[in-house]
Amino acid sequence: MEDLYLYESGRRVYYFGRSNGDNEGVGWHVKGKMGGLWFEDVRILSSVKLLRGEKNLIPDKFINNLYYKTLNYGKTKLNFVAHPTDYFFAIYLENLEPEDELVLYLDQTPLWLENEIYSKELKVYKKPPKTIIFRPLKHNRNISITVDNAFVHVDNGKVFFRSKMGSLLCLISMNSRNEMDFTSIVETKQDYYSKYLSEGDNDDLKFWAQLNALELYFERESGKGYVAGLPEFPWWFGIDTVYTALGLLKTPQLPLVKSSINNLAYYGNGIVPHEVTTAGRIYAKGRMNEVVSFAYLALRYVLETGEMDFLELIDKAVEILIPALDRNGYPIGEGIIEIPGTEKSALLDVACWFYKLLDELKRESLINSLKQGKELTAIFEKIERNFFGVWRNGKNLFYDAIKGAKKHFAGHFIQIYPLAMGLVPYQEGKKVLEMMKKVGFFNEIGMIHSLPLEKYDAGNYGGQDKNSIVWSLPTLLALKAAKKYADMELMDILIKSIKKSLHLGTRGALPEILPNGGCTVQAWNAYLLDIF
Repeated sequence: MEDLYLYESGRRVYYFGRSNGDNEGVGWHVKGKMGGLWFEDVRILSSVKLLRGEKNLIPDKFINNLYYKTLNYGKTKLNFVAHPTDYFFAIYLENLEPEDELVLYLDQTPLWLENEIYSKELKVYKKPPKTIIFRPLKHNRNISITVDNAFVHVDNGKVFFRSKMGSLLCLISMNSRNEMDFTSIVETKQDYYSKYLSEGDNDDLKFWAQLNALELYFERESGKGYVAGLPEFPWWFGIDTVYTALGLLKTPQLPLVKSSINNLAYYGNGIVPHEVTTAGRIYAKGRMNEVVSFAYLALRYVLETGEMDFLELIDKAVEILIPALDRNGYPIGEGIIEIPGTEKSALLDVACWFYKLLDELKRESLINSLKQGKELTAIFEKIERNFFGVWRNGKNLFYDAIKGAKKHFAGHFIQIYPLAMGLVPYQEGKKVLEMMKKVGFFNEIGMIHSLPLEKYDAGNYGGQDKNSIVWSLPTLLALKAAKKYADMELMDILIKSIKKSLHLGTRGALPEILPNGGCTVQAWNAYLLDIF
């Protein structure tokens, strides 16, 4: 079996690692330490390995059992499961050979921007048939690792477990006075999933998109909401939450959408931040595209639930938006992508979000329910008249950025926004989509980041140029545009590509970058449900 990344998660605990069990050198935000087993914001374990004598075993098969995961080593099975809501993680080994040993590499690594002061003290208690390994953390927290009927050996931060019973259950918990076995955790997870998931089969993209989002709904002492993705972004992002939540408004996860909106609103005092760590640290304030798109999410939530108090979030956004408008009526500020040289410009994606927000407020007769409704109505009437005159570049495409009298075309994926949002009349939209296909915005994988007019470094996404990378989000936006403008050929290509990614790497995980790159699982793929 190829070496692959895999994960297992609940609200309060998650595991991310390689199938060979060596989880060092994963990720770059906490350099090389984004893998392992995390409780709250502390990495409890780094690597998890299965030895047979001196040999580190390599699995021959990975199985996603939906409620838990399995690695097969011939007849020997290593199963692991995260409790959906509590601080439990269980490893259950079956059909062990007498010389097999489970090895856990202990570690306490803080999540980004945090300093975990922990005791190196490690206590081993034997209460036959149980052995308990205990390590204290700060804030009166502690970690315990419990096994039954096993020989336990601790050596230099590694714990070795061997059982002659042919099986071994290792239960890892934080501050817990309860005991659970593997089966009871799995059954609890089944109940949890039945509450929040619509039914679907193994080939149903909508089902897996919902499941992936639920797997990334994290609850911490500091809040609760959908994090962006694993392993690199296990915290709360503004724009990621917008796309994730828009896709889940009509699913059983609606209560989780509400708490995600409230969580970000709390940290930004009503204005969505860009990044909030799950330790409750605001790493970056919201960009302009997040300010306006979060307001649009609030509107959609109001329309879905009738909870009118969420209009206050739109009022908050309007306080930022109106002073930021350029002479054409579009907000100046950062968009979803960084385009060098466009500082203090209006960006196409921001303009489209703003137009879409005002259009739906007007159509749903809610614009006058806002504090500055009269002013917003005048702005809407202005941009409704001028949108195409301002943004069309005369080649059936759009300008990416406008700064005063200067208009800039860089060929970024934000070209898809007017189509994905249905702002272009049907026949004109079909022409734009054909032009985008002709100039090379799409390949067999999906929608590329940008045309090769200006080269961009891919940074931490592996040596290739950024232009040719196919992120899943632009591909989803392209899929929405293809559906709106009845391009069945493009729809077929994009759907096949997304489905293919389900069966690469971690089976059942929709990634950040297609077909199998970036974050192994990415919450924004739930936006698929806003398309279908």
